[in-house]
Amino acid sequence: MLFPPDFLKRLEHLSLTSRRMFRGSLLAQRRTSQAGSGIEFSEHREYSRGDDLRYLDWNIYARHGDLLLKRFEEEQDLYVQILVDCSASMGFGSPRKFDLARQAAAAIAYIALADLDSVAVASFADSVISQLPVTRGKPQIIQIMQFLESLTLIEKSTHIANAAQAIPSQSRHTGLVIVISDLFDENGFER
Repeated sequence: MLFPPDFLKRLEHLSLTSRRMFRGSLLAQRRTSQAGSGIEFSEHREYSRGDDLRYLDWNIYARHGDLLLKRFEEEQDLYVQILVDCSASMGFGSPRKFDLARQAAAAIAYIALADLDSVAVASFADSVISQLPVTRGKPQIIQIMQFLESLTLIEKSTHIANAAQAIPSQSRHTGLVIVISDLFDENGFER
């Protein structure tokens, strides 16, 4: 069985952390500090010529004569693209590297969906083989798990460069790309 019954329950309290802040079109659970609109007040900063006057703190100006902008923390979404290696080299080991890769992909997808992030999953070997379009929301994990269970090993070698080049052209989003592979590429990663 690829996914044990308690698989999702063990992932409940985890979340993805990225070193870089991303701007998204939908609000989610990742905070970014930005002048202007937002949910929670963060701080003031000095007004600079050209700043939007709507965000001036007029109360501070009336009391002290200082021109300060209000800054807010806004929660934004993250786009997560997961690439799963389906090349022949992933068939080795006990349990197979391929099965562990699919479990890791499901775990990452579940954590991202629970954080209200957008998730897309693709399989690759020498190029992108199949992909699941962008999904959102925790209930979509069933669709992702079914997609991952349907993947099979391909009798081809890994070519990460081809797969990596294909992904940006298929997506308008910026975000996080996670490659799950043994990185056994006969040509290496230097291309």
